[in-house]
Amino acid sequence: MVMINGVMGILEYVTNTSFGLVFLGGREDILVQPYEFTRISRATGLFSHANGLALYFNGLLPVLLLWGLVSRRPGMRILCSLSFVVGFVTLMLTYSRGGWLAFALSIPVLAFCYFCGKRGDSNRGSFGRLMILGIIAIVLAAPFFSDIMTRLTKDDYGAAISRIPLAMTALRSITERPVTGVGLGNYQPAVAFSDPDPVVDEFGYALGVHNMFLLIAAEVGVPALLLFLWISVLFVKHGLATIFLPDGERRLLAVGILSGLTAMYVHTMFENIFLGHEIWVILSFLGGCLVGLREIEPARLRAPLRPA
Repeated sequence: MVMINGVMGILEYVTNTSFGLVFLGGREDILVQPYEFTRISRATGLFSHANGLALYFNGLLPVLLLWGLVSRRPGMRILCSLSFVVGFVTLMLTYSRGGWLAFALSIPVLAFCYFCGKRGDSNRGSFGRLMILGIIAIVLAAPFFSDIMTRLTKDDYGAAISRIPLAMTALRSITERPVTGVGLGNYQPAVAFSDPDPVVDEFGYALGVHNMFLLIAAEVGVPALLLFLWISVLFVKHGLATIFLPDGERRLLAVGILSGLTAMYVHTMFENIFLGHEIWVILSFLGGCLVGLREIEPARLRAPLRPA
């Protein structure tokens, strides 16, 4: 699916059309980001928004990167490396600043977990493969450098700075209804009760808060947010325990998933992700994989939840 969404995103950018694959989750029209003197087309793949596609890549690209570097099977290395390069280029074409930041932060997490839990795995040649992958990805992304700099440095008509008042409105809503929230899916209609002058979109509708954690608390209450955070901590604890297992392939998979999950949590701090959003399926799947990777191990091979 990374390859499919990657190819779709690249074709969108090259042909400047979304192909109208609404029945597969895509958009009816191309997503365009306006600036004062230019417009940037953003790849969405089979997602309704470019940020959703970037979140998807955040979760899976670290897994593909790691397996492309250290897998002992040449065919698997080639497939994962090719999928990573295509996905990385498309991640650039989403022009999602949160997606770029999250992916950048996932790399040191991946390196730390890999070397921290290393149990004699051979990594000969992995540095060379990393350099080759990096050069290929940079060369392919180079033609879009000017648009990338525009996205990072130019005014986007207040889209980035609006995150702050949106967050303040959400905090007011949370303080008014800390236990029950305003109800699942009711945040945007209820914004007017907390903010008489809310930030609105081009159609005059109040915008949702671009922070998944604040949105959970505002819609279903602080106790629900605490429950979600507790489940997330369990995901991470199982992932950290799994990277100390002697089973090399499962350990590597856990390292990649843990890095991807970290990237998704970082990125969701800047996105309007509600309960039931398609990204929840991916996030829950990755967390479940971390739990399953540890639990399916024989008892004699399990690492403690608090590794020494």
